[in-house]
Amino acid sequence: MSPRHHNYGRLYARYLPPFLDKGTSVTLIEVGILEGTGLAIWSDLFPKGRIIGLDIDLSHFNSNLGRLIDLGAFKARNHEVHAFDGFVDNTGFLADVLRGNTDVFVKYHERTFDKAFEFDRVMLERLGVTQIRIEYERWDGPITFSGPRLAEVLKAAGWRGGALVTLGLDGYSTRISAAEVEAHDWVLATRTDGRALGIGERGPLWLVFDPLGERPATKDESSMWPWAVFLIQCE
Repeated sequence: MSPRHHNYGRLYARYLPPFLDKGTSVTLIEVGILEGTGLAIWSDLFPKGRIIGLDIDLSHFNSNLGRLIDLGAFKARNHEVHAFDGFVDNTGFLADVLRGNTDVFVKYHERTFDKAFEFDRVMLERLGVTQIRIEYERWDGPITFSGPRLAEVLKAAGWRGGALVTLGLDGYSTRISAAEVEAHDWVLATRTDGRALGIGERGPLWLVFDPLGERPATKDESSMWPWAVFLIQCE
């Protein structure tokens, strides 16, 4: 690599070989990830590691994530990204990141897990946006839901089957059996009638499916659609 481009290659060749065993579990932090190409390389080099990307502006990474996934990146599903300003005191924040404890709602509801895949709205919508129009007698009128298919979200997160447990911001939890996951074409709605779902407006996410046939939804069907969802856990 040319010295004009920092000559990182020479340093990597010197210090990385002891860690390149595919069975090695490492925690690697890249500060300044831009479009995520480097993060994708680290994820591939250390598939059993924990790959953390920090950047003051994650929009470049978010807009490029779909392309990287299409090219085969992040198959290990072992990366995470966080907004990070290097010019302020980040001691507490970095400690929380390394402990895997960066979501206040996860802490509040005392949920724990060994591994997770984190999405924001941009990342979700880059998985593809599907629209479904649902009518229900207790609503003021039909609602058009839009967002990625749940199947695409689960695929991106490396789901291998099994039941799902959703958790809302208010603590309300639902369990969706594996059979129910497969039986319906679920949409993880980020928007209703073109407007982003906000906190207090059944957002950030509303999980729904299109009832079969040209008819309004039943009460039983509507009761299966959790809103204010921020966490989905796989059993």
